[in-house]
Amino acid sequence: MQAYGEGRNPQTAPMLCHNQNRNFCCFIDRQQHDSEKLASLMIEKGVMGGRKAYFKAYVDQTVQQLVVVPAMLPGQDW
Repeated sequence: MQAYGEGRNPQTAPMLCHNQNRNFCCFIDRQQHDSEKLASLMIEKGVMGGRKAYFKAYVDQTVQQLVVVPAMLPGQDW
């Protein structure tokens, strides 16, 4: 899963999340759950000035939420 902040300021930009072939895309609501922890991790350790990061993730169908594994993956070529 690739997540990145759209816009110039990674601290406030909406976070778009998609898989490699982009058949799954969503925006992560920065006001919900642990999204600020994800944003902080992305800003601190991500690529492109903290605007892009790669994670393992899945959709929990029982609660219809995206679950992101907080361990970042190395940069990918997609």
